[in-house]
Amino acid sequence: MKKNIIILPLLGLLAACSNPLDYQSGQPASVIAMNAMLRTDETQHTVWMSVSHVNELSTMENAKLTCYINDQLVAEVTEDLTEDEKHLQDAYFYRYYARPYRFNAEIKPGDKVRLEADWYGLHASVTAVAPQAPVLAAVDTVRTDKSPYSSEEATYSALLCRLRLEDRPGESNWYRLCVSYEADGKDGVGTPEESPAHWQGGMPFSYYKDEILNDGFRTPDDDKAMSSLFDLLSGHIYSKYCIFSDKAFADRTADVEINIFDDYLSRPWLVGAWEEDKEITRLRLKFDLLSLPYEEYHHLWSLTNAQNTGLDWSILSEPVRLPDNVQGGLGLVTVSTVSSLTLDPVPVKELESKILPEAIEN
Repeated sequence: MKKNIIILPLLGLLAACSNPLDYQSGQPASVIAMNAMLRTDETQHTVWMSVSHVNELSTMENAKLTCYINDQLVAEVTEDLTEDEKHLQDAYFYRYYARPYRFNAEIKPGDKVRLEADWYGLHASVTAVAPQAPVLAAVDTVRTDKSPYSSEEATYSALLCRLRLEDRPGESNWYRLCVSYEADGKDGVGTPEESPAHWQGGMPFSYYKDEILNDGFRTPDDDKAMSSLFDLLSGHIYSKYCIFSDKAFADRTADVEINIFDDYLSRPWLVGAWEEDKEITRLRLKFDLLSLPYEEYHHLWSLTNAQNTGLDWSILSEPVRLPDNVQGGLGLVTVSTVSSLTLDPVPVKELESKILPEAIEN
């Protein structure tokens, strides 16, 4: 059956955009929209919920969200804003799009997660199964003074990271690679013990030159050999989320390589400030290999293709359709299983300039 009208594809990515869906007479005028990307390496999970009407979204305050794992009740929650979010209730996003519903639960590979949402007579449910764990066997690094991702105008030094992946045999698999950092140090005068500080976040990295990680998307190198009028007229879509299938290394082991520019390993970038009183004493890099359900892979693939096509009108392309697995409502809820390796410690580098090189962010 064709679904209702508006879906918010945020899924933890918080993409503030909408995708029009087909409407048929007789469908409910309002349904619950649920979106979440749950992970097995996290114990606090967030589901974003709203109400989808015929031509708009609205927030859904004080709904009830119930979570079952393997048919066992594990959580029953209502809307849960953090202290920071409470101060932002009048902000555009929380007023007009979605609100967070958080619960604590341990999810293991193979677990069946069922979510039930209820709000003033509206009901929606979804079931997602966590895939088996991916195999991230090793991470090796070496520094280079000239990254292969350097531009013609400037040469950048970088940390080259080679990762060994092992595909699960006898099945089709879909993956995503993410890199994050954690830094300990001090913020203010005195010793690290007197002014302790901690920073963390996603680490940008470049990967389009690796055929497995780029997964068939166009690359900037391809643009150098532009050869047709269609290339000239069409927008170029590059891999955005480092999602990839196992088609290039099915049932076997593969080595892939990413680049992290040294400038992104510098103190000003890691702490988000130039002040000298912010000091890093220890830096760690964490590499996460996610095993994705096909629906999540397809969703991120669709969002990538929608960068300049499906969410904006284009005479050369059809609108991009986003997957939907919520029964009685709209949205997509998935569970990914995560394997991780950590480099500890990682040297903090000197920032070469205040103009950072462009990198693909996970």
